[in-house]
Amino acid sequence: MAQAEISTWETYRETLQNLEDRLIFGSYPELFQLTTYQEKSAYLQQLVQSYLLKDILAYEGIRQSDKIVKLLRLIAYQCGAEVSYTELAAQLGLSKNTVENYLDLLAKVFIVYKVGAYSSNLRKEISKSSKWFL
Repeated sequence: MAQAEISTWETYRETLQNLEDRLIFGSYPELFQLTTYQEKSAYLQQLVQSYLLKDILAYEGIRQSDKIVKLLRLIAYQCGAEVSYTELAAQLGLSKNTVENYLDLLAKVFIVYKVGAYSSNLRKEISKSSKWFL
């Protein structure tokens, strides 16, 4: 749910009071019905299990769902930093190509997105590592 929609039924003061909660849990419409931290956390866990682990993995035929979750954690821990596919592969016990394929899949379903390197030297820009964001 967009903030413009929320502002039609919520005052500015209420928005500020709910800001931290929205930064942690997001603005899924179903979350507005839930009141406790545990309920919201359980809903998000269920969402991850149903969307990420069932739909995406079944679509691509991936059998190592735990590796995808660990990959997402690693990306979250270094969010905004340059990512080395070789380093991620070593930490996950996968090949470099598999890590690239997993990240490509996650980008296709809009869970992560890639920001290419920037350099004033165009040749360096091609060879530099990219950054990934959730």
